Formats: sequence, C-alpha cells, structure tokens
Amino acid sequence: MMRRQATGTSLGPDAIRDFQDMLRIRLTEEAIHSLRSAGTIAGSVHLSNGQEAIPVGTVSVREPGDVVFATYRGHGATGSSA
Repeated sequence: MMRRQATGTSLGPDAIRDFQDMLRIRLTEEAIHSLRSAGTIAGSVHLSNGQEAIPVGTVSVREPGDVVFATYRGHGATGSSA
C-alpha cells in the first residue's frame, strides 16, 4: 500500500487539500440542513457533521482499482477535489 508521507510540523499540500475537502463537505451539509429546515427539501436527511474526516481519510488512501461504496451518510465519500 502506498501511504502519504508526513511532512513534519508544517502543513503540506495533502493536509491543505484534506482540510479543503472537509470544509467543502461541512458547507454542503450545512446547506442541506438549511434547505431542509426551510422546507425546500422534503423528507428526511441524514447529516454527518463532525464526521468529515472519515470520507476524506478514506478517499486519501485509495489506490487505483479501489472502490468505495458510500451507502449511508455518504455525501463526502465521492472523491477528492484533487
């Protein structure tokens, strides 16, 4: 398995990208919550605020040929912004 290397105490491009991905997921979830609260979205929504690192970490170590099945609260598990 090919793992990303730690960059010491500084934030490297992987950490910055991961943070941006987590922020994008959080903002999307907050928008979904606002739309649901306003009645724009009918039915239930299953938000995962506070769990953004799980799909980002999973996606960050994927290798070619790996498949991710996000079946529950999977809004963020579709891929990376890279």
